[in-house]
Amino acid sequence: MNNATKIEIIMDKLSKERQNHINALIEGAINKIKNNSNQNTTYNLEITERFDKEEPFQFVWLSLSFSIQNLGFAIPTPNGMANAIGTNLVITDIEIYPQSDIDGWLDHVKRIKEQEATNLLKEAEVKNNASNNKNIDNKVEVDTDDEDDRMDEQKAVEELEWLFTPLFSSPFPKEYSTDEYIKIFQRYSSIFANRIISGFINIQDEPIQSIKNKIDEALIMLTSEFDKCDFTKFSKEQLEQLGFVNWRNKTLMIPIWAYPIILKNNNGLIVIDVQGEEWVIGKEYIFTEDKNGAMMVGIPFKKVKSEVFDSTIDTYEIIAEYKRN
Repeated sequence: MNNATKIEIIMDKLSKERQNHINALIEGAINKIKNNSNQNTTYNLEITERFDKEEPFQFVWLSLSFSIQNLGFAIPTPNGMANAIGTNLVITDIEIYPQSDIDGWLDHVKRIKEQEATNLLKEAEVKNNASNNKNIDNKVEVDTDDEDDRMDEQKAVEELEWLFTPLFSSPFPKEYSTDEYIKIFQRYSSIFANRIISGFINIQDEPIQSIKNKIDEALIMLTSEFDKCDFTKFSKEQLEQLGFVNWRNKTLMIPIWAYPIILKNNNGLIVIDVQGEEWVIGKEYIFTEDKNGAMMVGIPFKKVKSEVFDSTIDTYEIIAEYKRN
């Protein structure tokens, strides 16, 4: 499939309101630089936008190019005849994302912001060189704007919290013991397995959306049962029963199903990635990629010596440290 066909298919998926919204974005972007543009020069633009209403597709990313061209004929103006000038616009690529696929959209946003920062640095360097050549004693400071980056990251975390909100549907959530939580998880594991295999068997007779709805329903019931769960209160062995993956006997990598619960109940918890770097739950955006059955971060633990009767045995202790500020 070439990009022209892809773009046509994606645009057809959007409502008329969304298509008009995108056209207005493109027109606004072009008008911003049109007056200062040079003829026969191609300008490449990227646009990202989050729609503000609940629809199947919540985010859009556009790549486009345009140029100002002499059209080769004259048109009448109040001041006489003038060469006709037109805009040549080409949408080169487009992606749309449902609200459940925020990672892809944020990846585009991050890349564009990095490109903007690079352009600002280049622009500042040019200005600085010009100032030095004129012997003007002034400084061109390039503010990488760490505070803005932190605000953007916090906004991404809030987007994820908003995305996970429907997973906790119980009006009166109950807190269970660690052993009870494990039994609940085992029960729902069986429900998930049965619903998935049922969907596989009945794929010809049952709509895909119906199968997905049944799995979504089971997920909401599971996470609602874990509404008040604090995974840092579990032992290493118990967390492994819940799908946490032991990484080099140092970290229990978080299974994706548990992340909404941790984000809700363990704000500020310090987790560790596979490189040993620290991340803070609720303060930094963490991609929910599935790596070998779990995310790229996990809860650290350590080996401790315990005295049992006359013997010393190795046990494991979960490290639950928080960064509140």
